[in-house]
Amino acid sequence: MFGIGGQELFFIILLALLLLGPGKLPEIMKTLGKAMGEFQRASNDLKREIDLASQEKPARPAPGPAPAEKTSSTQEDPAERADSPDKETSSSDQPESNPDVMKG
Repeated sequence: MFGIGGQELFFIILLALLLLGPGKLPEIMKTLGKAMGEFQRASNDLKREIDLASQEKPARPAPGPAPAEKTSSTQEDPAERADSPDKETSSSDQPESNPDVMKG
């Protein structure tokens, strides 16, 4: 236990008895025993939670937009689309922006 032999354990108990006295030693040992038991339960609960989490299936990723398939026959070049006449907004619909002309 903790690499402590019988003689070392006896010396520690004797030293605690001399420092704390016979009245306080049983109370302290009882408190220490309860604390160790509580620590053991918490440790076991944590181990159990980790085991359960490792056995569960991973959650599915959130569905996002479907990836666009890239095929050479159906995919247009973006430069061609910009010059295309069947564009939704034509250049005549948009106001001209000429930096040389000042509006006032």
